Amino acid sequence: MIGAEQVAKSAPDGYTLLLSAELTFVTVPHLYEKIPYDPLKDFAPITALVSATQALVANPSLPAKTVKDIATLTRAKPGELSYGSFGIGSTGHLNMEVLQAMTGARFNHIPYSGAGPAMNDVIGGHINLMFASLSIVKGNVQAGKLRMIGVGSDRRSREFPDVPTISESGVPGFEAKSWFGLVAPAGTPPDIIKKINSDVTKIILGPAFAEKYLAAQGLEPIVGSSDQFLTFIRDETVKWGKVVKDANIKITKQ
Repeated sequence: MIGAEQVAKSAPDGYTLLLSAELTFVTVPHLYEKIPYDPLKDFAPITALVSATQALVANPSLPAKTVKDIATLTRAKPGELSYGSFGIGSTGHLNMEVLQAMTGARFNHIPYSGAGPAMNDVIGGHINLMFASLSIVKGNVQAGKLRMIGVGSDRRSREFPDVPTISESGVPGFEAKSWFGLVAPAGTPPDIIKKINSDVTKIILGPAFAEKYLAAQGLEPIVGSSDQFLTFIRDETVKWGKVVKDANIKITKQ
């Protein structure tokens, strides 16, 4: 929010931009009573950039190997299973709220100050589950320290082809992804927006860049026009606003 506020107040000349995840634009407005910027009015969308698939991982000792197993386990032992997230309102938190709503499973939420501490506690057996990006968990999955239950993409991961998507595991339509986009201050001239969009798109879609920087981190390009990005932000705002409201998630500033 600090960075977004600074960019919102910057000169609309194309020299100050904001690279940010979905949290800044589509979930923070629903989590706080008041924030120091308007995501739809104070910025000029340039383009969406990349999305990152999240995976549901568990401590290997958990006696459940599928999403159905986990849902069954929570019904047999209500209130006993816990999951970690990298903060209240984070994608790891909200994706689990969606999974609970779609399966009827219920877990205790333990928020952490980052993905690393949460993952360490899953490995240590202090909590049972978490959602995190493939790039974050893959090393520990390959080392046998974590069990990957499913991936939140619409198709299986190239790196883990034996791991099913959560959608094909009995939760049709489920997705768990995070995304990043690029915006400028509101009022930035359209020709500048178009120029930056064109340059960024060429870089993101360049084969060498995609292989070295995107594929290596499990990222997929989602670039498009500025109008497409604006529509995407609006749709995501509605979607995640409903999730936050239904789950009654709020953050109170101290």
